[in-house]
Amino acid sequence: MGPDAAPNIERVLMGTLIGAYLSTGDIPNHDGPTLASLGAIAGAAAMAVGAFTMDTISRIPPSEYLTTSD
Repeated sequence: MGPDAAPNIERVLMGTLIGAYLSTGDIPNHDGPTLASLGAIAGAAAMAVGAFTMDTISRIPPSEYLTTSD
């Protein structure tokens, strides 16, 4: 794993803010704070693993990545 693949606190915090903000849309009959909390968790998780995922994908040749064999 390269140095950019490790999650950093700035990315994770940005993910929590974006996730909380995006999850507070106009959803009737739902608890806003609960949705914001779940969105924050999802955003943080996505940002934490995003760099690792992109680093891993960039190291695998497309021919191997797209193969259908096990």
